[in-house]
Amino acid sequence: MRYSRLTILFALVISCVFPLAGQDSAALVNALVRKGILTHQEAEEIRAELITENAPISAATSQSPNLARLAIGGRVQYQYAHLATDIAGSTADPAPVNHLFLRRVRVSFRATFKDGWSAHVNYDLGSANFDVAQIEKTFSPRLKLQAGYWKAPIGYEEYFTSSGELKAIERSPINRYFVESNNGRRLGAGKYRNGVWLLGNDGQHLSWDFAVTNAEAQGVTVNDALAQGSAGNNQLAYWGSVAFQRPFADSTGRLKLGATYGFLPDQGGRVVGTGSDLTVWSAYFDWRRENLSLIGEYFGSDNERGASATRDANPSGWSLMATLRLTSSLEPVLRYGTIDSDGRGVQLGDGIRSAASGGTHDKMHEWFLGTNWYLLGDETKHDVRLQAGYIFGESRDIPLTGAPAKATVRGVRSQLQLSF
Repeated sequence: MRYSRLTILFALVISCVFPLAGQDSAALVNALVRKGILTHQEAEEIRAELITENAPISAATSQSPNLARLAIGGRVQYQYAHLATDIAGSTADPAPVNHLFLRRVRVSFRATFKDGWSAHVNYDLGSANFDVAQIEKTFSPRLKLQAGYWKAPIGYEEYFTSSGELKAIERSPINRYFVESNNGRRLGAGKYRNGVWLLGNDGQHLSWDFAVTNAEAQGVTVNDALAQGSAGNNQLAYWGSVAFQRPFADSTGRLKLGATYGFLPDQGGRVVGTGSDLTVWSAYFDWRRENLSLIGEYFGSDNERGASATRDANPSGWSLMATLRLTSSLEPVLRYGTIDSDGRGVQLGDGIRSAASGGTHDKMHEWFLGTNWYLLGDETKHDVRLQAGYIFGESRDIPLTGAPAKATVRGVRSQLQLSF
């Protein structure tokens, strides 16, 4: 599990000793989130375990006495984006993006059985594809095994942060460039794959996730998750993640340090599947104290023949995000991210979602300044949240002859989210 055994045992003891266990344990978990000791995702896992331990069977769709609990949840995200791209020189600018759209519409089912067995299915109705489809076996508070369809354990923001908890509405440019599907520029070294995950911790401060998955990403359509593969994509990829987390002595926050790694055979090069390998890694920190948080991540890579048929590419990038909780319902956020494609090429839309292309350049960066309003609930357990922010991005330095000197994008993005 991704949180300490001591925290879990403490919460379980409280839930078993006091008559109003459900209310007490919920308040404890919320307090640990506020102090930065638990992340939102860790808190949700603990809440689910507390309910499982203390509740009778709440659903039995299979008529099985082994089913302890069936939980149904979901999330709706509705977005507006207005982004205008300006290309330097005489090149005509693309039409600005000015649109309302559904970002995510997800429904989640989690069935918990006796003896540590469970299954989790999260389906995105918007993209008609799975977000999670896994069978899980928990051997102890220190070890669990997962098999099925899920994200590769690469990148802190991508793997450890739910899309429902993003403070800057969308993930950072480095996350999109290194993780999302390969388009000849982005690396495609992450997202969804079929595989097996082994998650563990030492019961104190260390945790680790290891996985063996299909090498190719499988998150475009639902058929990708169901496909049996072919001779052209029968390689396996290998992933690892390790983290150290320690609360501060005064219990007002915590520091988490970690690194992730992925080796993807035959997924490098300008054209995937031509024998070139791809290696990607990241290092990150997550520092939280009372109302302030600071999160940073660095990505590096080794892409065989990633720049051309005769030249490897080593794209890299980093991001830094700060948040300050002014009140229980108001939280400003500031983020900066930058990418160096090392000759492979990057466009504004590769790093900034919804942005139009301003030509292919070698480097890009983005500033995001915005605010989170927690309309129902607060930052520890919000049901309704409104987000809005200003975006400035720029791509520059020419890897390809004939491209414009630079391109910039300016605009706003907002999102209304309801989680249940």
